[in-house]
Amino acid sequence: MNNMQFRLDSSTKDFDEIFFNRPVSKIQASWVGIVTSKNVTIKEVSSIYQIINEMSHNTALVADERQFHDAFAVDVSLKPKKTPGYSNIDDGIESLRNCKIIIFLAGKELNSDMELFMIKLLDNFKGLIITDYPEIFYDVDFVGQKIIIADKNKIKSNYNFGLNHTAGLVQSYAQENKSPVVFFDKNQIICLDNNHKDTACIVNSKETILREDFIGFLASLMSDKKIPLEADWLRYCQAAGYLTRKMQTEGLRSVKKYLEEKF
Repeated sequence: MNNMQFRLDSSTKDFDEIFFNRPVSKIQASWVGIVTSKNVTIKEVSSIYQIINEMSHNTALVADERQFHDAFAVDVSLKPKKTPGYSNIDDGIESLRNCKIIIFLAGKELNSDMELFMIKLLDNFKGLIITDYPEIFYDVDFVGQKIIIADKNKIKSNYNFGLNHTAGLVQSYAQENKSPVVFFDKNQIICLDNNHKDTACIVNSKETILREDFIGFLASLMSDKKIPLEADWLRYCQAAGYLTRKMQTEGLRSVKKYLEEKF
């Protein structure tokens, strides 16, 4: 397996091309949806939400009303019924109608109300879903695209065997789910495409990499494209890794200033 090693060089041609070609007008901004189950923390959602907005895109946040208890502004609070499901499921789906990408976070498990909502959403949505819950696709005929978020709870690896061993396990997981995978360890990310078995994007950091930071940047950069998930998406993983590293050391405002200077 050939590893695509992440580089810190900000003048890398691939980075410049991606950053320079970003839309400069809010009129051109895309919509990115965020759908979260009640097991996801406010901090995770807040980080993704803030990054997407600082990257000059629009956000549509849909969440179970029991999740935030008015501690966070949501576009649609899904209201549970006495029977499984939500009473305003159509409002939630309508609020996501213009989204090019939807980030769906289930956390450790998915309650039946949110599962019913997602099944109906997947029946109507044709864009890109980024999620930590691949099981939601098992019983639906989804015609859009997907990226699976994984960690050591999903893919158990013996790191004493090295990077190629771990990448091989991630690739097997990608094949099993018929989807690209972004695998998070504490200080490393491995991005693999099920359709390109010989290439991996590796992001390393001395600091703990928070999945919400990387996913916020990745979704923002990919939403700049007409078709978010294409053969070159691993370059966008590298670019998102670079911005994540930059935010770790300099803060989100510095990232925004850096991107503005690219125009």
